[in-house]
Amino acid sequence: KRLQQLVFDTFPCGLEIVRASATEVTIRIPWHHIMTQSVVVNMHNVEVDAIVHCEDDEAWMVQVADMQRAYLRSQHSRTERAPFNGGAFDGLRQRLVDGVQISVSRAT
Repeated sequence: KRLQQLVFDTFPCGLEIVRASATEVTIRIPWHHIMTQSVVVNMHNVEVDAIVHCEDDEAWMVQVADMQRAYLRSQHSRTERAPFNGGAFDGLRQRLVDGVQISVSRAT
């Protein structure tokens, strides 16, 4: 929650990422220690083209709300169809998502 608030305070406007690329991406997965060590994603020479949308851009806010609703519907549907819905599998999935570390060497 504190990180979310920090990001919002620092960047109060929305960011629409139009294009993003990296010259190299490596992913380190600690298979033997998957529950105790983080997955690490390293990205080198990242280039991002983005458009800044401020809070008074109502059309953008409506578009984002629609995208969020569609995403939540798809996630809910996907979760219901998952073969291992609940239990230890959900714990592993949550651990992997929460524990991901991302490192960017250079961004423009």
